[in-house]
Amino acid sequence: MGPQFTLESRIMAFHGPLLYEGKIVKYEDKTDKMDDQHWYQIHYLGWSKKWDEWVPEKHVIEYSEESCKRQAELYNKYQEEKAAEKAKREKQATTATQSKVTTSKVPMRKKRPLGNDIDERSDIQLPLGNQLRKQLVDDWEAVTRNKKLIKLPHQVSVSQILEEFLASRNKRGAHQTASSDKMWQEITEGLRAYFDAALGQILLYRFERQQYNETLKQFPTKRASDIYGCEHFLRLFVKLPQLLLQADVDPDALQLLQAKVTDFLKHIQKNCDRYVSDSHYELATDSYIKAWKQVEAT
Repeated sequence: MGPQFTLESRIMAFHGPLLYEGKIVKYEDKTDKMDDQHWYQIHYLGWSKKWDEWVPEKHVIEYSEESCKRQAELYNKYQEEKAAEKAKREKQATTATQSKVTTSKVPMRKKRPLGNDIDERSDIQLPLGNQLRKQLVDDWEAVTRNKKLIKLPHQVSVSQILEEFLASRNKRGAHQTASSDKMWQEITEGLRAYFDAALGQILLYRFERQQYNETLKQFPTKRASDIYGCEHFLRLFVKLPQLLLQADVDPDALQLLQAKVTDFLKHIQKNCDRYVSDSHYELATDSYIKAWKQVEAT
């Protein structure tokens, strides 16, 4: 039998116990090499191209309303199992600590159960939603496949998005306290700082790097967040959970930050039609592509 899926098909693929939405970018018949005949290279929505992987057909299912429900069910089950396992370990750790106190009769400082930090940190989830994940995939295709670039400076910069978000909170929340306002100001400034630092390091596709270098020369006194817009900003939120882990942020602060960033993502989703658009892209010039190919060849 021939392959069940075709190139560019939108699918769901199993990675471990969970289902992830993706797209088939390559196909290979591995009859002579593997037990499974049909293999697909999958690009997962919202993830960098470096996470693309080859998956046998038995681990791929059609994208549909039913498969989306199954994805949610598997995720909920996975989270419940993790929570149960975590509670079990905490109970065991507490029992062991109490036993040591009773036996030694020496006061002990309460410690966080071993591995608790890791568990809490690995639970960082930023709900991009299907609309924003689709935008991330469309953005990847526009740049890496269609050789398009975002027009810079962007019509709506990252700085403007952050300012609009703060303004929208002020309009709908007159009851907010000064401390709440200060917290949101710090969070938005933090997101801006993360974007400025991460853009040139991990948020660009190789095809965009030449444009980035040219833009830095053209606007030497401006921050990246004043020049780039939502298309690049969304890429940050794919990387942000790992960046926060590396920053060694306190678990309680992580949970609070997750809730706040989730609110901010809702703002982006609500205004997505204005923040991202096909009109923001333009085909790279022949001279740009020629120069890029020369750099790639070196």
